[in-house]
Amino acid sequence: MACVGEKRKPVMTPLAVLCENMHLVKKEIKEGVARKQSAENFNIKEFWRKLELAFQGVAKEATKLSLAFSKPPRPKEMECAHLVSGLEAAMLTVVSTFYSLPSELGGTLRKCIGDNVLDAVQSIELLASSLDDGLPVDGSKQHLQHSHQLQSTGSVWGVCDSVSLLPRDNKAAVLAKIISVSDLVKDALAELEEVKASKGAVCDLEVSGLSDVDNEDEETLPDHGCDDDVDGSSRQWGEEDERMVGPIIGLVKVAKSVLKKMSAAIERYCTSPPTSSEISELDYVLSTVDPFSERCDELVSVMYMPIDRKAVHQNAAALSEVLQKTLAVFKGVALSQDDHAWIEFLSSAVEHNLSKLRACHLTTHT
Repeated sequence: MACVGEKRKPVMTPLAVLCENMHLVKKEIKEGVARKQSAENFNIKEFWRKLELAFQGVAKEATKLSLAFSKPPRPKEMECAHLVSGLEAAMLTVVSTFYSLPSELGGTLRKCIGDNVLDAVQSIELLASSLDDGLPVDGSKQHLQHSHQLQSTGSVWGVCDSVSLLPRDNKAAVLAKIISVSDLVKDALAELEEVKASKGAVCDLEVSGLSDVDNEDEETLPDHGCDDDVDGSSRQWGEEDERMVGPIIGLVKVAKSVLKKMSAAIERYCTSPPTSSEISELDYVLSTVDPFSERCDELVSVMYMPIDRKAVHQNAAALSEVLQKTLAVFKGVALSQDDHAWIEFLSSAVEHNLSKLRACHLTTHT
């Protein structure tokens, strides 16, 4: 019996319970809680068949739940609880199937699939939230809620359909990740070219209309067209700033070339599916690539006025360190003399651009 004055906890609706349960599942996946599974006799084709069927089940149950709320009257609590139970069971089947994937098949592959599962959990949360907010309101708000419900349902469908596009092994997962990082580095390079054109002035950037900057390895050497006259205005680069831009652009171009060459070498020499040794090597190489886009972004961000030249040199050194580490690691797994040749070339290009940047600083202070 409740004590006098004690507040009773409000009874949660089935949809609210679903949201709470999905939140717990999401937290568990993010924290990396997983059951250990053996790779021995594991059938990867059967895994993908089960995973796709499980996602189809989620889409089906989400559709049933959404349709029940598509027009008045809203389903009664018992009916709603039944529909929620079906959706929750389908989602837990997806999670259980994901957990059956042995870690030995690759950390990158596991993370790729896990991210997709997280997206599905998040989409279920959003759908349940949109339905739970569906209280009687005036016409305009009802239309807005219905639109939100349709968007949330469509999001569930999209995530469930995308499972067929996921990489099927660790090699494919690593290559997909490298492409993703490469796209971000290209964006950083495009922004840096725009900053160069504006001489560091802060402005609205329209990088989407820039010309393609994906050229070959000769781009990795620094630009020498950095001697344009400047008007001395504090809103634009000074003389030293102008000289720094060439080596900075050169470093970012090295990052782009490293990713391009690595991707080509992995595609050529790694088997599909990769062997156990290749799986661990690919994961290790990728761990060195992950910081590329962040280091490039940090370098670009300090090229705007007012420039902190110390930060420019620090960020350039940080990007150089990441590049050299990746090249050294990849050199240990490269399989041909050609690979060793471009690794040495790009390593020299890193040092060349860093030396040019240091020279800019020394010239100004002598």
